[in-house]
Amino acid sequence: LWHNEECVSYSGTYNWYNQETGDAMTLSGRIVLPANKRASRIVLVSHFTIGSNAEAPSMSFPLEGILAARGLAVFIPDYEGYGVTANRVHPYLCPDITASQVTTMYFTALEFLKHINAKPEHDEVILMGYSQGGAVTMAVARKFEYEYPDVKLRVVIAGGGPYDICATYDKLIENNFTDYPCAIPMIIQGLNYGMHLNLDYSKFFLPGMAEKMFGDKDRTYCDPQSTSWVNSKNYTMAEITQLIGSKKISSIMTEEAMDKATDNMTELYRSMVDNSVVNGPVVYNCPIYVFHSMDDNVVPYENFQTLNIKLYNGGADFFTNIGHYGNHVAGCLRFLYSTMTLLYEHNDIDRVL
Repeated sequence: LWHNEECVSYSGTYNWYNQETGDAMTLSGRIVLPANKRASRIVLVSHFTIGSNAEAPSMSFPLEGILAARGLAVFIPDYEGYGVTANRVHPYLCPDITASQVTTMYFTALEFLKHINAKPEHDEVILMGYSQGGAVTMAVARKFEYEYPDVKLRVVIAGGGPYDICATYDKLIENNFTDYPCAIPMIIQGLNYGMHLNLDYSKFFLPGMAEKMFGDKDRTYCDPQSTSWVNSKNYTMAEITQLIGSKKISSIMTEEAMDKATDNMTELYRSMVDNSVVNGPVVYNCPIYVFHSMDDNVVPYENFQTLNIKLYNGGADFFTNIGHYGNHVAGCLRFLYSTMTLLYEHNDIDRVL
């Protein structure tokens, strides 16, 4: 429990069950509430890509937590691989797995609010996420609409998301440059772990690079005492980039991994297609707000273009905010500002949406 004059924050755990594998685990997350009044609504946040466990919502005050000061109850899970499960690999860009974990926290946290007599004034839910969280947010919206139709969604707010993983991979490989080159190894490890692909990392990473990224032991386990750049969970994305010493993809990946026509890429590409949210059903039952910076070199603009076509052809109720808003990090700050404007222009969400 943590609080100041504007917010009260709770960090805690909840139980999640993987219906595919039968595994049960305890996950963690954070709830942030207005300090001196009842929240108006819940905003369920899917967080952006992190590297260090110290950045996990349960371990720190999340940036999106400032929405509590404007009267919202903020729910933000860590995801598997962070918080109390920091010793596990994160199934990065496996949106169905992560969406299941996010929705489970929603139901658990809602019961907690009822228990402490802090249920929000309205039962509509706002979904929000940037970067990885943008794609997860779209998957969460889909899960609510098709599996939990009694949950009333007010608006889905997604920014800078890798909705089309193939487009992301292809563009970064084509450019051979990105501010966060470790995103490519994280995609490969995340899909390999989450989808049980059993990939041979020697076909994807230059000699010694997989060991530096993930460690040389059982790669379903993350050792915080190790020196591995990704799986120790001790380094931020920016710090891992510094350790790599280059922003070129070719500095860590083999020529085979940079050519999608090679045999070794077939299974990975199939998994990228299967885990791209643009290949799932369209959400119809609430407005969708999509934000993207055209200058983003971590999650390329092509992701917005693919999602835009999907939503338009599917007849979704959506509106967009696209512009030259700088790189991925600058875009995140602009996204948060635009979200505040969207939700609180005239200090009344119902007058805006």
